[in-house]
Amino acid sequence: MNPAPGSLDPGLSLEPSGLPDGAEVLSRHRGRLVARVRGTGPDGAPRAVYAKYFAPPRLREVLPALLRGGPISSPAAAEAAAAERLRAAGVVAPGVLEVREERRGAWPGRSLLVLAEVPGIPLRRAFPKAGRARRALARALGDLCGRLRAAGLGHPDLHLGHLRAEGPLDAPRLSVLDVARSGPARDLAATLAALDASRPPDVSRTDRLRVLRGALGEARLGPSARPLARRVLGLAARGRRRLAARAPDEPLPEVLLDGGRLRASAGAVSALRESGLDTAASFLDPARGRLVRSRDGRENVQIPVAEGPEGPRETTWHVKRHRSRPLGERVRAALGLAPPGDPAAREWEMLRRCLLLGIPTPAPVAWGRVEAANGRGGSFVATAAVEGARPLDELLAEWRALPPAEARARRRAVAGSLAALVRRFHGAGLSHRDLYLCHVLAAPSPRPEALEGPDSAWAAPRLTLIDLARAERGAPFFGHRVVKDLAALEYSAAPLVPRAERLRWLRLYLGVPRGTPRLEPAARRIARAILAKAARIARHEGRAAARSG
Repeated sequence: MNPAPGSLDPGLSLEPSGLPDGAEVLSRHRGRLVARVRGTGPDGAPRAVYAKYFAPPRLREVLPALLRGGPISSPAAAEAAAAERLRAAGVVAPGVLEVREERRGAWPGRSLLVLAEVPGIPLRRAFPKAGRARRALARALGDLCGRLRAAGLGHPDLHLGHLRAEGPLDAPRLSVLDVARSGPARDLAATLAALDASRPPDVSRTDRLRVLRGALGEARLGPSARPLARRVLGLAARGRRRLAARAPDEPLPEVLLDGGRLRASAGAVSALRESGLDTAASFLDPARGRLVRSRDGRENVQIPVAEGPEGPRETTWHVKRHRSRPLGERVRAALGLAPPGDPAAREWEMLRRCLLLGIPTPAPVAWGRVEAANGRGGSFVATAAVEGARPLDELLAEWRALPPAEARARRRAVAGSLAALVRRFHGAGLSHRDLYLCHVLAAPSPRPEALEGPDSAWAAPRLTLIDLARAERGAPFFGHRVVKDLAALEYSAAPLVPRAERLRWLRLYLGVPRGTPRLEPAARRIARAILAKAARIARHEGRAAARSG
């Protein structure tokens, strides 16, 4: 398919590395990368297009076409066809500018879809609070679903994050952004459930019924609509649980630099350029930065930079360089016992996910990779410094010299914040896999004499999780991963915190009400598993220390 007349032609290749400097990477997910590319059209006016890069499809994605004996389409061609079907049904969808693909016989390889930018603002952010605008939007959403139903189409991924609204909200013009999963003969209940699962919690029952009436084209809902309504509610409840377990569907753009070898947070681009760190090779230069630690092909360095929107200020970026992956870890990855891929890329993605989920981690600055050449290749991830923070194990060790009452008050204040942080991290379906106290930074109160005051910073110390290179999301045996995280905390806290306080921390983490005399059997089983795993960690560390000594 050739570009539409008068459209922006950025000259993109089938490789994401061909994206121009300054392109914004909006998402990367399961073999798909979406980027926004700015440029100018034939009339000289500024324009933008969305480029979607797809990896070769997996067998399960093309299995239905194989069973039907029909041609196998690339993901780009399939999404382009879906967009054209929606437009034919009267639904506003992105205009298809170009489809490129490579094929290996009948099997599709990599593919690229270039779409025109859709005007408007994301509906998730523009959803009106109440009144006439909300009623009009409910009717517009119902009409949209009704048009899909009349055309024999459905869209089980029709979340508010995939919709845009143009014009006044009391007469909105809705457009659908992500159309990959739309298609013929889809279940109407699945389409309505996707909308209901992503709705704000304060949407009234009346407005939800307006959407259903618009989808069915009925002024009033009769008894025949009740089975559909019950099915929508059931599917929406499951959909809300899935959405809650993943990062919010909001764009967190990365800006590409150095021919795609370096990805940077949008707010860090100017500081990167001013500091001469706008290439991947500059971050991997051994002469840049102060070496903090070097171990197993990995270096931790600190690089001073000047940043700040209101004038430069001196700060520090922490850079973790990966020169090579240890052989043992590569073998474990090949056997499925360790995460695959580049550890710097994994940490970059985990930092961004935590940022979206509101879990305190260092702000991601940049990630990049240079292919090995003369042994100088490697990858890195750079994060901003956490001002005024120190490793929690160092603080606990210092507090042992304080009067017992003061040290106990500080430990208890930190215990509550740490339990809330770890519970939130695990509740998001994440496991750290290296959760020792040295990987938790604490920013204590600058006025320790105010310990007993209600406004004391010790009442809610700021904690930050670091070193997320091994963290995983939705890993197999997730319960085992949680026990391992809690055992790592137990092992590292044992020399610094009394046993009674460590047990009190576990009760806080598990949410056991105060005053409960004994743990329930399930909680006792968890406690025994944590202690057993902590003992194994201690034996392993002892053997490692003996070998190194």
